Amino acid sequence: MTKKSRTDKRSKSGAQTECPICKKMLRGAKGVKMHMDERHADQRANAQAGAK
Repeated sequence: MTKKSRTDKRSKSGAQTECPICKKMLRGAKGVKMHMDERHADQRANAQAGAK
């Protein structure tokens, strides 16, 4: 069995930042923000309302 190198563990797209809700891997903070706005706007609003 061969050991995987650090580069073998990375995705081909370069995604290294994880969405905190669905765990999807995205390329950076800007990508996470756009993903959150598009896919999780309702969940984020509910989380913010519950925190108040």
